[in-house]
Amino acid sequence: MNVEPILVVHGIANRSREGFLAQCEWLQEQVGDRYKLIDVYWGDLGGISNGLVDSLPAIFPLGGDDSDFHEHLTRAHTVVNGGMPAAQAIAVRVTGRTVAQGGFGVRAAPQTDVQEAIRVAVSQSAFVKDVTDPDVLNAVGDLVAAALATQLPGSDLGVRSAGITVRTDLASSVFGAVKGVINAADAMIGKLTGALGGTLNQFVRGKLAGPIALTLGDVVGYHQNRQRIHKRLFERLDASAPGWGAEGKPVHVMAHSLGGLLVLDAALGACGRTLHVGQLVTFGSQPAFFHIMTPRNGLSPYRQGHPVDLPGSIARWTNLWHPLDVLAFVTSTVFRLSGDSAPQDIQVQASASTIAEAGGWLHSVYWRSPELVAAWK
Repeated sequence: MNVEPILVVHGIANRSREGFLAQCEWLQEQVGDRYKLIDVYWGDLGGISNGLVDSLPAIFPLGGDDSDFHEHLTRAHTVVNGGMPAAQAIAVRVTGRTVAQGGFGVRAAPQTDVQEAIRVAVSQSAFVKDVTDPDVLNAVGDLVAAALATQLPGSDLGVRSAGITVRTDLASSVFGAVKGVINAADAMIGKLTGALGGTLNQFVRGKLAGPIALTLGDVVGYHQNRQRIHKRLFERLDASAPGWGAEGKPVHVMAHSLGGLLVLDAALGACGRTLHVGQLVTFGSQPAFFHIMTPRNGLSPYRQGHPVDLPGSIARWTNLWHPLDVLAFVTSTVFRLSGDSAPQDIQVQASASTIAEAGGWLHSVYWRSPELVAAWK
């Protein structure tokens, strides 16, 4: 039986040669003795992320794990208050019941004065007017009630202490007290919002800095080091399968992610030598996406509704994609193979348990998918 070689080319964010080789070994077992898998590792030539977080501004110390972040999210979490405006919710809290605070209580404040004072103060606020969390609005209402009970000798305001009710005719002080409390709450909420927003921004940037560097960095690294990466691909091919990859002896290729673009460029002779491919299987890959943005060497630009003709250096092309993989793109709408046939796009199915195990990051789910193995049967 003739054994046919398959080049296996990884994609973005692969920095473990050992892990990549282990994956190739598993795939070798799945496809059987008909094929010989040849690993093409180029992760050491990709983008650099070590120390990248040192370039990010340190707004708040977040500690060494995610617990601080989740605590900040819990504090920042809001629940829509049934559509009730902030001023109305605060007024209901103040006037709808007797509020006790340190032995004092608001008992007989005229609701129209208090409600109007709250309405005006909230309308002039920067943050309180947009608050929708019932607990926060209730807390502001408690502060207003306490201020009215402890600070005001209002004419229409009944303030009681030790059972004695005191009345004065300074009803206008209601507006001053309410405005003072709302202003204080506004400043507090503004500071908390800024702190939480800054903490969230710092956390997200810190957590994503590495993956972003590995993803975008590999895109930049590939285009800057394309000659060296293509040279490595051909060196692995010549060392492990001499004579294959030529026009009369095309080699099979499976390529993940950015590896698909690498193989397309090689099949177009972008670095001086053309790779002739018999069966190409890409998964979670972006050749169509990148060609639309920057037409590849020797190909016509893509115009919507007009697929781009590929040379005969790619005989067959199967492309696997998953709907939850944001880095996966289809090929059949953008390219046409020699002979006017379209590449075949196949949607990969993933179980709920697989998605859960991947933490929702489906870009690497293809490596052990039945669809990838079936493409070689």
